[in-house]
Amino acid sequence: MQNFIDPQIQADSRGRLTIVEFKNLPWVPQRAYFLSHSDPKSSRGSHAHKELHQYFISLRGQWTLRLFDGTEWTEIEIIEGGAGLLIEPGLWREISTDAEDAVLGVFASQPYFESDYIRDIDEFIEWKAS
Repeated sequence: MQNFIDPQIQADSRGRLTIVEFKNLPWVPQRAYFLSHSDPKSSRGSHAHKELHQYFISLRGQWTLRLFDGTEWTEIEIIEGGAGLLIEPGLWREISTDAEDAVLGVFASQPYFESDYIRDIDEFIEWKAS
């Protein structure tokens, strides 16, 4: 369903450098985006992907990912400086944070294709059952 991949972190008196080596991912990222300035009262995501793989890493703060495989929900916390989360296709995701200054980095296995998205949870459950 998902795997954790640790970033390389180098810290000294100048600060912290967080490195993600793409050779550690099972695919080469084709797109990256970053979530920030999030409203703590709302969530992002609320969709699933048919083929897209994603790697989520908290660059600042703590994020909660609620994942649904069509049968059960799982809640995973991703924290700044901690392992990133690799998510396979076929999972519904809802992403939230309690901190307005949190930043989440997302690396995706392919460019944006609207046809890869399932944006209705009932449609997702039907897709998973087929």
